[in-house]
Amino acid sequence: MDLGGGIGRFTQWCLDRGCSVELVDPDLRSLWAAVGHAEGRAGSLDVHWTTADALPKVPPFDVVIAAELLCYVPDAEAVLAGLKPLLKPGAVLLFSVEARYGWAMGPDVAEGSLGAIFGDGVVHVEGDRWVRTYTEEGFRALLKDFEILSVEPSHYVLSGPFEEAAGDIDIDTIRAFERRLREDPVCRPLNRAWMAAVRWRG
Repeated sequence: MDLGGGIGRFTQWCLDRGCSVELVDPDLRSLWAAVGHAEGRAGSLDVHWTTADALPKVPPFDVVIAAELLCYVPDAEAVLAGLKPLLKPGAVLLFSVEARYGWAMGPDVAEGSLGAIFGDGVVHVEGDRWVRTYTEEGFRALLKDFEILSVEPSHYVLSGPFEEAAGDIDIDTIRAFERRLREDPVCRPLNRAWMAAVRWRG
């Protein structure tokens, strides 16, 4: 399942490897685009026009991708609870969420957003955006019902606080910068996102 999969960026990768994918997204135009991008690929695709808190009745999954989803729903715990019945025992879930401080330093953050992040981590700019940012501890606590395989800071350069300083660089250089910034004790907390791989114990 590609949960909140949008136009299917991750779905396309899975389809190219022969996977059967169920893509869930509340934006109909994104689903149309995902179907168009799926044409001619090796796997099979079904799409569901719904939200993460109203998941369809589908067979259990081996893998769920939820990239940048849990930070944009009002009740992430409820989304995870609704997801659990759709998981095979040992299913792997891949999550990412917005990180607390690197998000605030990103190049596309609206003026006036910064002061909001220091309470419960929710940034709400009327008429602009709503996002829940996470510390590492908060992200791990959200995933407490799963076996955590990995939690990694990410996106120091891509959409992160060092994007403009990095300039127009290739992907290998970006990866090298990411490793250096992740290992630097001063820069490590300034990641734009957290990524996690977890396993369902059920």
